[in-house]
Amino acid sequence: MNDTDTTSKTTTPMEIDTEDQQIACENLLNEYLQKMKRQIEYYEKELDEKQSTFIRFTSTIQETIEIHVQTYGI
Repeated sequence: MNDTDTTSKTTTPMEIDTEDQQIACENLLNEYLQKMKRQIEYYEKELDEKQSTFIRFTSTIQETIEIHVQTYGI
């Protein structure tokens, strides 16, 4: 048996730190994405409630609002 037959992987402290940082970053990103998802759901619900108060709310008005929001980010 020669040296090429045995494969052992040693983990350096730098690799451990990098893995921990990776996990921490993924967790932080996931929390942020969940927060954004909740905000989007809240705003969608708010929009639905406001739309239901308009008697003549048409698809044309809906499209105009969507274009305005996408353009100006509000």
